[in-house]
Amino acid sequence: MGGAILGPFLSRRRNDRFSLRRALPRASSIVSCILMMTACVAARDMDAQQSFGPYTVYVQPQALTMLTGHVLIEYLGPGVNGCIFLSSGTWTVTTAPVNGIVSTQIDNSPVTCVDGQVLVVPYNDLYYTWTSTSPEAKTDYVAATWTAPQSNSESYSFNIYLACPAPTITSVSPNIWFAGQTYNNVTITGANFVTTTAATAACPATTVTLTTPSNANVGLGTVTVNSPTQITIATVTPPSSETTEGATITVSGATPATVQADFLGAPQIQWNGNTISGSGAQTQSTIVGQNVVLTTTPTATTLAALPVPLTFYNGKDANTQSSWTPWTLTGTNIGNYTASTASASVTPTDLSQPNLNTYWVVPKKGVSVTYEYCVNTPSQDDLCPSTPATANATFNVSGGGKMASEPYKQLTIDQLIQCVNGKTPKSGGVLGPSVVYGKVTGNNCGEINLGSDYGMTLTPSAAPSGGKYSYVQLINSDDPMSVDGNTSTGCSSTTPGIDRNYPYQGIILGTNPPQAEDAPGDSLESGYIETRTFNATMFLMWTPPAAHGAATIPVPIGYQTWGFSGGASQNDKKAWVATTNGTPGPIGDYTPSNGQTQAGPPQMQDGYPIWSGVATCN
Repeated sequence: MGGAILGPFLSRRRNDRFSLRRALPRASSIVSCILMMTACVAARDMDAQQSFGPYTVYVQPQALTMLTGHVLIEYLGPGVNGCIFLSSGTWTVTTAPVNGIVSTQIDNSPVTCVDGQVLVVPYNDLYYTWTSTSPEAKTDYVAATWTAPQSNSESYSFNIYLACPAPTITSVSPNIWFAGQTYNNVTITGANFVTTTAATAACPATTVTLTTPSNANVGLGTVTVNSPTQITIATVTPPSSETTEGATITVSGATPATVQADFLGAPQIQWNGNTISGSGAQTQSTIVGQNVVLTTTPTATTLAALPVPLTFYNGKDANTQSSWTPWTLTGTNIGNYTASTASASVTPTDLSQPNLNTYWVVPKKGVSVTYEYCVNTPSQDDLCPSTPATANATFNVSGGGKMASEPYKQLTIDQLIQCVNGKTPKSGGVLGPSVVYGKVTGNNCGEINLGSDYGMTLTPSAAPSGGKYSYVQLINSDDPMSVDGNTSTGCSSTTPGIDRNYPYQGIILGTNPPQAEDAPGDSLESGYIETRTFNATMFLMWTPPAAHGAATIPVPIGYQTWGFSGGASQNDKKAWVATTNGTPGPIGDYTPSNGQTQAGPPQMQDGYPIWSGVATCN
């Protein structure tokens, strides 16, 4: 501990009984003095019109030193019982440079000590008190004299040096700093700071240092000690390369004071354990339907472990109250696609978390990813960089493919095995006429023999190797109707939905890549006229191969809407005749998926087919 030093002289008038040698070094004095610390005596920076004190100085019989208002007299040498305790006598304190002495008081409490021992006694053994009417500006000591009570006894004159008050820090504002940003007028509040004008050799002006575990080279502007209670740092400028870590601010003094702050490093993006953002980062490659999980630094764990613990902010912007998220993505992306025969739905990518879990579903080069973060702070509201510090990454997303359709030219009358209660007979079966889009053999439950001419044949191609094709067919409208005179049965309307199953089951056996087929038909009953208008959309889906252990989902490659209109009736010879209205087959061109969203039919979100059940006849 500094600032507590022996006066420049220690003199005595002596008789033959006593001898005196120079005081011990300060270290032994300080050991005794530490036990009796009170408020600091220095008051150099106070207003001159105030009253300063009272200051209490405690005295013990072991040499002279001064520490935050304590005086210790240290004495060694031969004598009665090996040492002398100055337990009584007269204190005289000069009026300059400390003015306005109010009182002195001596408390006599004799103590016996052993030669060479550093004696520690209760703090109230001997003390005097004074109050000053002016600060001790540029003053290091108080002159004082002690005189023994006996006649012709010795006396001791010495200087009581005024110690530097130990500084304390109450707060630093702001105390959270982003890398690469400049923070003006950072204010330290506390007590016992020493201004330049009040500084002395024994009590120099307060200085400020800032250190970090990584020894970061943090730029500090001019430090100004405005008063004993306030310090201003003109600027704090952490370098853009600074990482997320704690910082220690130290204010100089006999006992330096410290306070903690936070540095927040620029964000970084990682993928598969590698940093993919920042200077020199390379463009990454992925494929549609492959799960991309991006992690970031700093992490929530790192923020929580800082000297000023923090959490991520992911709510509303503190200034605009608008919704704010840390991630910005281009390209068509989703969080997940969930599908079954009962329903299908798309989950949007969650952009509000520090880590990103997404799937791109449309091929595109130069897809950009941007991440920034804000934090919740104890005292600075919702803190974000004034100029956003962002991490940026770029992806090339591959994929693609197409689907060709081959339509049959008309409706025909085909002899098919009749289903029983909607199921294929286990053996045999009865043939009966059906009106069919296409020319097929098999049964009217949807099981068509190979070699048939299907109403629609769809063939995929050009998707990346290693993946798997599948299909989804949505029925947009279908109104089969049987009319007998004034009586009609069938469907007056259709609730759009999936065609029987997810995924579509009408795959031509032995085809690679797998071809999809459809040949809708209706059984015919004598005496009735059959009519039907049919409209459906076939979606080609593709699931990529897994890479790096990542999950995969099917993605839409494109779709083709198609349909037919026609029917069947009996001629005068009771023979069935098919009628085709217009040109059956594709309606419009094949449409590649580009992230379309529409209410339908067909209903789509981000290019995906959406349904809430099997299409039903009403």
